[in-house]
Parts: sequence; C-alpha cells; structure tokens
Amino acid sequence: MQHIRSVRRAFLLAISLLSACAAADPSSGRVASRTGLDAPSGVFGDYLSGRFAMTQADPQAAATQFLRALAARPDDTDLLQQAFIACLIAGRAEAVELARQLPDSQAAQLLLGNVEVRAGHWQAAEQKFHMLPHQGLTQLLQPLLVAWSQQGDGRPDAALATLRPLLDGQRFRGVYALHAALIADQAGKTAEAAKLYHTAQAEYGGTNLRLAQILASWEARRGHLGEAQRTLAGLIEDAPEMAIALPGMTAASMTPSVPRAVDGIAETYLALAATLRQQDAGDLAMMLLRLAVDLRPDFTAARLLAADVLESQHHYENALQMLTAVSSDDPLIPVIRLQRASLTERLGHTEEAARELQRLGHDYPDSPIPAMREGDMQRSKQRFAEAIAAYDRAIARIKTPRSTDWLVYYDRAISTSVRTSGPRQRRISGTR
Repeated sequence: MQHIRSVRRAFLLAISLLSACAAADPSSGRVASRTGLDAPSGVFGDYLSGRFAMTQADPQAAATQFLRALAARPDDTDLLQQAFIACLIAGRAEAVELARQLPDSQAAQLLLGNVEVRAGHWQAAEQKFHMLPHQGLTQLLQPLLVAWSQQGDGRPDAALATLRPLLDGQRFRGVYALHAALIADQAGKTAEAAKLYHTAQAEYGGTNLRLAQILASWEARRGHLGEAQRTLAGLIEDAPEMAIALPGMTAASMTPSVPRAVDGIAETYLALAATLRQQDAGDLAMMLLRLAVDLRPDFTAARLLAADVLESQHHYENALQMLTAVSSDDPLIPVIRLQRASLTERLGHTEEAARELQRLGHDYPDSPIPAMREGDMQRSKQRFAEAIAAYDRAIARIKTPRSTDWLVYYDRAISTSVRTSGPRQRRISGTR
C-alpha cells in the first residue's frame, strides 16, 4: 500500500469564487476554421504543432510554433490569439506586444493593466480595469482590480467605496471583505480593518494557507502573537507537513503580508487561479498565476500553486524551475525544499533528492518531516533498508506523538514486514 504525503493541500487555497468562462480559453480544445491556413504547408504545420504542444501542457513549445506561424500570417487574428495565450502562460516577453493587438481579449487587457501597474501609472491602470466586462472571468476581478488601483493612486476612501456595496448580500462577500480589510490595513484605518478582517474570517468559514498568513500578520501586528500562532498552527490539521514552516511563518507574521497595492492585485489573481485549479482549469489558472508573478516575482504562494499545476501536467522540470526562484530566506523555504526534492525524484534523480532531504533534516533538526519523506521515497523504490533507517530517524524526532503521526509508524512496520517476508508479501502489501 502506498501512502503519499503531499504538501499540495496546503497550497490550494480553498476559496469558492465563481465558474470562469474566458473568451480566450486555451484548454477548450476548439480548433477554429482555418481558412487558407493550409497554404503554405509550413504555417499549417507550425499551427498544428502549437496546438499539440498546448494539449501536452507545453506552452513554451506552443509559443515558439505559434510565433513562427504568426510571422508568416501576421493578419490572422485567431493565430494571434493562440500565440498570445501561449506566450502569456509561458511567461514570455512577446506577450505584451501581442496583447496590444487584441483589444477584445480580457486576458490581453489584464496584462496591459499589469504594464501600467508596474510603471506606477495607477490612473491608467484603473481606467484599463474599468473597461473590463463585468462578466465571465472578470466578474469578480474587475471591482477588486479597480479598488486596488485606487489604493495605489493614494485614494483609499475611493477604493473602500468601490468595495462596500459588494459587502451586503453578495455570494463572494468574504473575498470582497478580505480585500477591503487589506486596503483599510494599508491605509491605517485600524478600526475598519478589524471589522472587515472579522467579516472575512467568518465568511470563509475555514482557514487556508494564504488566509492564515494574512490573518496571522494582522493579529501579530496588533500585539496578539499567541492568536497569530494559533491561526498558523490550524494549518497542520489538514496539512501536517506545514509544521516545518511554522517557526518561519510565525516570525514573518510581524510584517504585513500585503504591504503594497501591487501586491493586492497579485492577490486578486491568485484567489481566482486557486478556484480555477480546483476546477481542473489548469491553463486558465496558469494564465492568472503568470499575471500574479509578473507583478510580484517573490510571491511564493503563487509559485507554489503554479508548480502544483505544472506537476499535475507532468511538467516536472518546469515546476522545479518555478520553485527555484524562491529565496532561501522565504518563510516557506522548508516546504519549498520538500517540494523541490519531490520534483527531483520525479525527474529520476532519487539519490540527489535523498541528499536534499537529508540536508533539510540537518537544517531543521526538530522536524521529522524530511526523514518521513525520504522513507516514503525509498520505500516507493523498494529500498526497504534505507526506508526503515529514514523512518527511524523520523520517529526519533517525534517527542509527543499526535494523531497525525500514526502513518510513519505504520509505514515503518510495512517496510519491515515486506523486507523480511520477501516478494510474496510485497505483492500483498501493494509496494510493487
């Protein structure tokens, strides 16, 4: 029997927002009528190669093929749209120039809004976001993006006025309340921020990684460090491996989680991307996550979710690259390193992954988690002696066993049983 511990649940933010229906959905599988595209054949071949690359979740290759075809047929709007989406998801610089040629594309206008935000042109960004249709993909995004643009322009009262009408009787009241709280927090409106954070927490009804980080920051900065610690510790119930990052997250809670308006816009993209990921709309989620990382390269939560999407699509190298950029002093770095080791093993580098887990165990001597992960990895390779040794190291670090720790004892017992019973027991226990 295989027991795979995954940190993934900690990263998929449990926010029920809306079903998105984007005008430019690269995952729809629709192949438009390509009038005249079969002449010359090279263009047709590049187009088909690009479409195939997108079905294989390889936007880098797709972008290269679509751009090559577009160079031969620059007036083909369908091809332009395909090239833009591929470039955006792949994080390529060509996406901005392509976006300027797509005035009717919601995704293109979001990217161009990002360009204004990065330049500090907040009024231009606000105007760009105001022009987005209040439907489909932008139904939730539009008021939040407008409010954050107003905050970036130094008009917090206008930003809060944009969101207040959405706090009464709205299906997504918790989302609007959380972003209004962040805006009030940035503006120093302490009393209003407190009420809004309370509303958001009540509306969400549960805590996920990003919400916990935001609420813990508010609590710690208000002098309620014990409350902040309890908020973060609540993550362990659903994701025990988050325990290794608790000290770092607790220390980081003394600083604001969303200190700038640009960070608030990145949060907006992340929230919807998480919902799309839960609905298996990976390409749309990646599009929004690229927009988030474009604005905030150090946005670890967005990188984790992007890596999760890429891993689910079996693009382990791309997922690893997404996490490589995370700073070594990031509060979530031990979780990042666990995920990197997992991806390294998936790429076939078991020894390298084992060494990284051992280094992680050395760097975090109180945590049994790296040794647990090494035991799981070695057991999956039927290296039962190595698995037992790793599980022993993990168990030695468990000072007071909790209900979540039973699995490591079970896995060690299974490894011992299989090692001593031979091939027949391996078939029975499901370790083959």
